[in-house]
Amino acid sequence: MGSPADRPERLGVFDGFRAFALTGVVVFHIFGASGVLVAGRDDLVGRATWILLGNTIDFFFVISGFLLFLPVLSRKGSFGSVRDFYIRRVARIQPEYWLSLAVVLAMIVLIPVAVRPPMPSIGLILVYVFDLQSIVRLFDADFVADFWIGGALWIIPVLIGLYLVLPLVSRFFYRHIWWGLGLAAAVTVAWKLAVLHLPGVFQRISGNEFSDFQVQLVAIDQTPAFAFSFALGMAAAVLYLRGRASPESGWVRSGVPLGAGLAIVIYLLASTAYYDAAFQSTTGIDGGSRGRMLIWENLASSASRAVLMLAIALGPLWIRRIFDNPGANWTAGQSYGIYLIHLPITFYVGQLLPLGRSGGLANFLLWSAVVLPLGFAYAWASRTWVREPVLNRVRRALSNAPPT
Repeated sequence: MGSPADRPERLGVFDGFRAFALTGVVVFHIFGASGVLVAGRDDLVGRATWILLGNTIDFFFVISGFLLFLPVLSRKGSFGSVRDFYIRRVARIQPEYWLSLAVVLAMIVLIPVAVRPPMPSIGLILVYVFDLQSIVRLFDADFVADFWIGGALWIIPVLIGLYLVLPLVSRFFYRHIWWGLGLAAAVTVAWKLAVLHLPGVFQRISGNEFSDFQVQLVAIDQTPAFAFSFALGMAAAVLYLRGRASPESGWVRSGVPLGAGLAIVIYLLASTAYYDAAFQSTTGIDGGSRGRMLIWENLASSASRAVLMLAIALGPLWIRRIFDNPGANWTAGQSYGIYLIHLPITFYVGQLLPLGRSGGLANFLLWSAVVLPLGFAYAWASRTWVREPVLNRVRRALSNAPPT
C-alpha cells in the first residue's frame, strides 16, 4: 500500500496561503514590468509593494514545511515509505517543471523578437532538467545567462534539497520540535554568515572568476538558507494540532491573537529592512537576493509569517474565509504553473505588444490584463493535462504496489 505520508490533510485556508505566496511573486514582477517598480527609485508605492510582496516566496517554504510535516504528526511520528514520498514529490513538482522548460525552449526558437535569448546548449538544458542549476551556479556565477528568461526556476533545486532532507530529520523533529527549530535556525544563520564573511570559500569553488558579491548573490539562494523557514512550518504544524485539540485553551484564545498583532509589527519592520537592502540593486534583478542576505531581519520576518499563518488557521471562520474560498482554491491550483511560466510570458509580451512602462495604475492593469490570463490559461492546461494525469497514475501505481 502506498504511504500516506505525502498526502497531507487538506486545509482549505492553505490554498489561499499558497496562492498568495506564489502568485504574489507573479504580481510583483508585473509591477516591475509595467514600470511601477524602477531600480533606484524610492517612492511610497514601490516601498509598499516590496514590503507586501517582495519576499513572499519565503512564505511558500513555511507552508511546505507545515503541510508535509502535518501527516507525520498525525501518524505519531511515522513517516511512512520514504520511497513513496520521493516518488510523489517528483510527480508533483517535476512534470510541470519539465513542461515549462520545453515551452521556454519553444519560445526561444519560434518567437522572433528584437532581444532574442540565445539557444541554450544541450548541457545547459540537461542541468536544468536534473535540477542542478543552483548548485552549478556556485561554480559559475554567470551560468543562467543563456536561460535567463526562466529565472524564477531557482526555487526548484531549493525545494528538492528540502524534500531530500525531510525524511532524515522528521523523527527527530517529531520528538524534539523546538530543538529541531533551533538547529534549523543555526543552519540558516551559519550558512548566511559564511556567505557574508567567507566569500573566499565560494570564490575558490567558482574558480576565482567572479567578484565576492557575485558569488554571494548565488550562494544566498541555496537550500540551507531556507532551512529555518521550512522548520517554522513544521513547528507551526505542531502548534496547530495542539490548538485544534484545545480550542478553548488560554494560549489559543488570547495568546494567538496577541502573537498575531506582534507578528504584524515585526513583519513590517523586517520587511522594511528587506526593502532597504533590495533597493540597493541597480538593475532590480538581484534585489530579492540582496534582501535575503540579511540574517536576523529575515529570520524575524519568516517567524512572523509562521505566526500569522497559524493565527489565521486557528482563527474564526470569517478570517479563514478570506483565504479559504472558491477563488483562492482555484488560484492555488494554478499557482505553481503560472509561477513557472510567468517570466517568459512577461518577457515576450513586453517585446511583442506596445504596453509601455509608464508606471501608472492603468499601465499596471493593462499588463496584468495580458499576462495574467495567458499565465492562468497555461497553468490550467499544464495542471489538467500534465500534473493531474501523472499524479493519478502515480497514486494508482503506489496503491497497488506491495508494502515496503
